[in-house]
Parts: sequence; structure tokens; C-alpha cells
Amino acid sequence: MSTTFARRLSLWKLLATATEPLSLTELARRCGVSKNTAQRDLDALSEAGVPVVEERRGQRLYFSVAPGEWSPAAGRRPAPRGERRR
Repeated sequence: MSTTFARRLSLWKLLATATEPLSLTELARRCGVSKNTAQRDLDALSEAGVPVVEERRGQRLYFSVAPGEWSPAAGRRPAPRGERRR
């Protein structure tokens, strides 16, 4: 597994498990990369279909994953309400 792929997967897991949106600065710090690299990784995840949500609060950007969407921790999308997955 490449370092870039592993880092992006870790970033996705971080976003999917966070209880609140995280700033670009915080994401970069937690991943041990620059803010530019964190932004490129977020862009790559978004281009790959990960529903990254960007929220502006004053001068800062905060990021999260759309609730109820597929997450790397779950390994699949949740079943629609009233339906069960096998």
C-alpha cells in the first residue's frame, strides 16, 4: 500500500469518525503533513467520490463527511430505513 493511499485512507477514517467538523490546520496536524498536502488529499478523496463537506466559519474552513454516507470503518453504505442488509 502506498504512503499516499494509506494517508488518504487515514484521513477519511478521521473525518468519518469525528464528532464535529475539523479545520484544515487540525487535519494537517493529525496527519503529520502540511496544510497544502491535507488540502490535496481532501480534493483527491472528493474526486474519488467521498462526500467531503466543506464549511466556512469566518476565515477558517472545516471539513467532515456527509452523515449516513459510506465510511471506511463500516465498509459499506448503511441500508435505507426500513431495510436490512444481508
